[in-house]
Amino acid sequence: MSGNQLVTRIFWAISVVVAGIVLISLIGCAGQLPSVCDQITEPCRLCDLSRKYNVRLEDIGAGLIIANAVAIGEGLYTKQEALEVVQALRSILDNPVSYVYFRDEVYRYVNAYPGLLEVATAYFNDIGSLTQVMYAKDRAILSEFLDQQIQGLKR
Repeated sequence: MSGNQLVTRIFWAISVVVAGIVLISLIGCAGQLPSVCDQITEPCRLCDLSRKYNVRLEDIGAGLIIANAVAIGEGLYTKQEALEVVQALRSILDNPVSYVYFRDEVYRYVNAYPGLLEVATAYFNDIGSLTQVMYAKDRAILSEFLDQQIQGLKR
């Protein structure tokens, strides 16, 4: 695949993700769908950011799922490669880690696919400066999301 073809595919993938996020956001606004953050009272940086940007965590997650599906469909990487990366990221959360460490590990794994995390850029920018250990609730939310992705990729 030539460089131009790769750039075109990445641009197309980003466009699909943006369109998906807009659609999901419109659906979310129209129905005011519940969010995991609605009932959380303990410290949770992800929910704080969700409120700050007025975007449901579930919508960000859906955007990442769409981006991943498009990238697999376009042949940027295989389903097995995606599964291995998601499993590696999930294993990081088995122990307390800082927000910045988790962000850096995510970028280390997906650095070759620049558009893949476009949907979560604001979150990663905000947590990138946090050297504190990740709140337990944030680890739980991320772990549950990654566990769901692992199950989906195994099908």
